[in-house]
Amino acid sequence: MLNLIPPISAIIVDHENIPVSQELEKLVQSQAEHPLRIKIAIANFTNREKCTKRLHKEGYVQLNVPQFTNSADAQVIIAGCFFFLSHPNLKQIFICSKDRIFEHLKNALFKFGIEVILVNENPLESAKDNIKNEKKKKSKKKSDISLEKKILIVLEEVAKKQGKKQVLLTHICTEFSKKYGEKITISIKKNHSNIRLVTYLKQHNFVLLLDDKQRYCLSVG
Repeated sequence: MLNLIPPISAIIVDHENIPVSQELEKLVQSQAEHPLRIKIAIANFTNREKCTKRLHKEGYVQLNVPQFTNSADAQVIIAGCFFFLSHPNLKQIFICSKDRIFEHLKNALFKFGIEVILVNENPLESAKDNIKNEKKKKSKKKSDISLEKKILIVLEEVAKKQGKKQVLLTHICTEFSKKYGEKITISIKKNHSNIRLVTYLKQHNFVLLLDDKQRYCLSVG
């Protein structure tokens, strides 16, 4: 089997306008598709010792920002980009903020396979409806999951046939076309626009290596 890193979810809270609460986290936990491993609270925490102790106890990393207009918004965007780069297995981010300027971040991260759900309502009943609406608008198709499984099946079949743990990507592409009657690149384009094959494989945690001739290979764990 492939050596896959388990996918995770994250929550980034603009604590200034949607305070962290057990109810909010419980709501997000109920909607998260992966374990909630990253928890961030953003605000000006100066002279708020009681609040910071509670957030620390609840597992939140606190990012302190100055009391300037849009400081928290800027930090939300930076945090989203940072964790995308530092955690390749991050697949879902809940951004909790009443501000509605995160559509560009949402669209940018989606191109790299990360689903961003904007929770911008308070109280929680409205937030719950908002999450449902966001998930309805979700563009990631279920067929994308089946494509990942198809590639995995072809990889394991070719590896077994060749008796190798590393299979040339060109061989995978050839066998995929024979087995499913369609090129991998065409299958990807149906769900991911013009995303490159190598980018797709990296986003889905396939182990990509280069052989001595600098050709891409997929590795079976």
